[in-house]
Amino acid sequence: MFIADFHIHSKYSRATSKDMDVKHIADWAKLKGITLMGTGDFTHHLWLEELKHNLEDLGNGLFIHPATKSGGSATDSGGKGIYFILTAEVSSIYSKKGRTYRIHNLIIAPSFKIVDEINQHLSGIGNLASDGRPILGLDARDLAKIVFDISPQCMIVPAHCLLPDTFVHTSNGLKLIQDIAKNDYVYTHKMRFREVNKSFRREYTGELFHIKPYYFREGIKTTPEHPFYIIKSYKNCRSRGSFCMPKCSQLQYKGCSRRFFNQYCPQWVQAKDLEINDILIFPRFNNQIKERVSLQINKLLPEKLILKRNKIAYRGSKVNFINNDIDINKDFCRLVGYFVSEGYTNNRDCVSFCFSSNEKGYIKDVINLMKKIFDADLSKMRIKKDTKGAELIFYSKVLCKLFGRLFYINTKIKKAHTKCLPEWMLELSLEKQVEIVKGWWRGDGGYTVSRTLMNQMKAIFLRLGIIPSIGIDSTDGYENRGKHFIGLRRISARHNIFHFNNLSFFEDKFGLLKESNLRKFRTKSPSRHGWIDDKYAYLPIRSILKEKYKGAVYNLEVEDDNSYVCEFATVHNCWTPWFSLFGSMSGFDKIEYCFEEQTSKIFALESGLSSDPSMNWRLSALDRFTLISNSDSHSPSRIGREANVFDCELDYHTISEVLKTKDKKRFLYTIEFFPEEGKYHYDGHRLCQIRLSPKETKQHNGKCPKCGKPVTIGVMNRVGQLADRPEGFNPENAIAFKNLIPLDEIIAEAKGVGKVSQTVEKEYFSIISKFKTEFEVLVNVPKEELKKSLNPRIAEGILRVREGRVKILAGYDGEYGTIKIFDENEDKKQEEQLSLF
Repeated sequence: MFIADFHIHSKYSRATSKDMDVKHIADWAKLKGITLMGTGDFTHHLWLEELKHNLEDLGNGLFIHPATKSGGSATDSGGKGIYFILTAEVSSIYSKKGRTYRIHNLIIAPSFKIVDEINQHLSGIGNLASDGRPILGLDARDLAKIVFDISPQCMIVPAHCLLPDTFVHTSNGLKLIQDIAKNDYVYTHKMRFREVNKSFRREYTGELFHIKPYYFREGIKTTPEHPFYIIKSYKNCRSRGSFCMPKCSQLQYKGCSRRFFNQYCPQWVQAKDLEINDILIFPRFNNQIKERVSLQINKLLPEKLILKRNKIAYRGSKVNFINNDIDINKDFCRLVGYFVSEGYTNNRDCVSFCFSSNEKGYIKDVINLMKKIFDADLSKMRIKKDTKGAELIFYSKVLCKLFGRLFYINTKIKKAHTKCLPEWMLELSLEKQVEIVKGWWRGDGGYTVSRTLMNQMKAIFLRLGIIPSIGIDSTDGYENRGKHFIGLRRISARHNIFHFNNLSFFEDKFGLLKESNLRKFRTKSPSRHGWIDDKYAYLPIRSILKEKYKGAVYNLEVEDDNSYVCEFATVHNCWTPWFSLFGSMSGFDKIEYCFEEQTSKIFALESGLSSDPSMNWRLSALDRFTLISNSDSHSPSRIGREANVFDCELDYHTISEVLKTKDKKRFLYTIEFFPEEGKYHYDGHRLCQIRLSPKETKQHNGKCPKCGKPVTIGVMNRVGQLADRPEGFNPENAIAFKNLIPLDEIIAEAKGVGKVSQTVEKEYFSIISKFKTEFEVLVNVPKEELKKSLNPRIAEGILRVREGRVKILAGYDGEYGTIKIFDENEDKKQEEQLSLF
């Protein structure tokens, strides 16, 4: 028998511990009692090299860390080593039949040779070096075809299938909300990144509120219950004839004794209770400064290059060498601004910039910058007589590859709509970021067809004390309004166009208003829509529209801060798990819609951390799939928090066969969290401290029995609405599962201390030294042996968890659930006994 955790991430994934290397993973696998670990991230070239260097191929599709062989430092309780199976998670973002989809797939492969072939194919589609979990513009069906064509022995396990069209700021850049999963990090109203505890989705039919503020006029659509971070404004200002606000013109010219704004206080208000001229609060992203001073081209390009005297070129290339070490200074940042606005690569051997032939100053600046930074001379200037355009061409295969990797979301599709800045450029000092703005505005005058670039420039402008007014023009609407020009250049639209059509300067520390093409934003009047302070921009609501909607809605539950920053608003965890941010109606209703003709090759699904198998069993459509559970861990101590228990040969092909055939004799059970710990598992009313099961809610007609108001509907209630089977249904071929509580949490409750305390750590390692592994203690050590060897209260706690004798108070209406091993009377009795000594 052995325990397997197939899905983890390496230190090369975003928001992941630096200790996620082979040694630490193996050491913690030993402590936990896990025999087989997924490697994670085999698509990342640096991690793959570490895996090849540190793992020994056993010839059966599995690998072993040599230091963990019998007699080594990290063997499991059976004397075997810590084994690894090659895995990677790929995020696919793509459009099909007018809809955009995003899905995560876990790929499992039997050999490094096959992994190399997969990586070779995928590297031509996207940048595999950008993150341990790469994002590719690849249809999930096509990904499956590529992988299965390379080797039918590979396995693909879908992790996520549905998405909204709502964007959220995360530690990994701007992401669609359904791509965000437990343990990802999102940017919160407190201007910091916090971990996502859960993500939610449901089908919703009803009214939507479209909240449109000044400046960010695209706004956001939500269900009525979703809370916004706002200020309730005083709306009867006689001087302004509008609402009271700081820095209004009346303060300067006429004076004002009322100053209601001094009493303003940020609060969370549901969409249905918002009013025109309430103030949305949006962060300025000004706490993220991580200076980067240089980059080395040879470290960014994994291809074979020639490096001589700090000059670099492709092998066999006839062009001149360019500088390898590049300073990240003001000049470089201004050149980047020029490129993301007017630059492009031909995907072969050159980088080009396009200007109007009248923009001689910009042309000269780019030529000088290319020479100064890269030692790259202008190869050719092509004048287009029909458009009076000037194209600057710099032949260099190295620069072509470098710019293609740094400044595009999708390295296969290098077009204007996929342009972006590297994430680290959003953390540079303001002195450098203002140069990005100069180059970008000189080139495009505030226009872009890249949604990612629009949001990145939005963040930079806010950091500089400038609130941009951002409009979104559809392709049809844009063309129907007539011809558009920047200077003599006509701007046409093949994609939606994002336009910074006005800039409100609240600060100008770097003299941007002296730029010739930005002077138009200089105004004499101090009056503005809204205001800023050191941390936030304050945006009055301009309009609130209502519309009917039928489709998917989504929500995130975020640790500590309970909020997340969307594209144009800051929102709270919804009061309910199911009424959330507006999502598009795109998404897969069936797995067949996702993988099409490749569906028959998919035989396992990952249930995820936010549900256990009993919830999934209520959906008959999942019966044919084998449900597996994995930790998706980003740190060594959290591996195995969900896992799989097998009784078969430690062999890739055997494991594959067991999963494919759903063999209950060899796939014994999965290890699961208690889903009741979630904030919205049951229905209820927090203010009245009323917790209701779905059955009880029905008995009370959805009303709180104490105050008579509607209760907040929870997860189990909604599952009941969607399921086609009754609660407690157990399919004949279902794989069993066990809900466990981690050992450190049992120790913490037994001793009445926090789980991260030194007391818990000391006791944890003491217990492991006696029984070898955590899972051995939690599942296998005989009852009498536990009582004989352990603190009586800890031993009793372990036994109660095994037998399911725990008291579960399910979460409801924003209150976390609690899994109590000991009740209050026992705790009180223990305190009285201790006081005698």
